[in-house]
Amino acid sequence: MIAPPPKDSPEGPNRPQASRRSGLVEALADAADGLAAQSSRFNGLVAQRAGIVESDLLCLRLILSQGGATAGELTAATGLTGGATTGTMNRLEARGLAQREPVPGDRRKTIVRPRAIALQEIAPIYDMRQGSLENALAGYSDAELQNAHKIIGSIAAALLEETGRLASEPVPRREAAWESRQKPS
Repeated sequence: MIAPPPKDSPEGPNRPQASRRSGLVEALADAADGLAAQSSRFNGLVAQRAGIVESDLLCLRLILSQGGATAGELTAATGLTGGATTGTMNRLEARGLAQREPVPGDRRKTIVRPRAIALQEIAPIYDMRQGSLENALAGYSDAELQNAHKIIGSIAAALLEETGRLASEPVPRREAAWESRQKPS
């Protein structure tokens, strides 16, 4: 009688499960990419209606959700540089969507707070989106939604880690390879 292959071999019983699991993980990654793309498109349209760019909208949404934020908090939450965050704060203030206020006890810092117009222009759009999402997810139990939240959180954490890793690596020079392809033969 021939012995069955070991469980950890490519032909072993764990192989189909591992392959199936990899397929499921890949499908989740694809779904997350689709969600990110659609979310970006939606937010781009919201930003356009508000007369701002997407990175400004990202900061404005953080300010709205927290009631205010310092430049350092916005920088940490968004990954924008300090200069880009200052530019965002300037644009939001110029558009009348936010205002700077001094931080009590620290004369060097300001906190950016949303103005009423931001709530009037932005909040209703996200309230409608919330209603659409609630309708789309009505058939799922609270436990299923909590599990989906946990899964999406795990995907986001993995992407955050990979983003940090990728950002810390030097960017390879591409000019030399491009130039060698442009030379006539």
